[in-house]
Amino acid sequence: MNTHAAPARIERLAVKSFGAVANVDIRELTPLMVLLGPNGSGRSIVFDIRQLSVSGRDSE
Repeated sequence: MNTHAAPARIERLAVKSFGAVANVDIRELTPLMVLLGPNGSGRSIVFDIRQLSVSGRDSE
């Protein structure tokens, strides 16, 4: 009998006016995602948003 619960997973990411991100709504998140874009496009902000959503404070 498997008593281990599945790990928590983010299924949707919706952001408005956070850093370089004006408005984004990603609904089909997969366990592994590759973020591509030029410098200043907001790739690192995805990790800041995740940290904020989990802990209630940003990574700095």
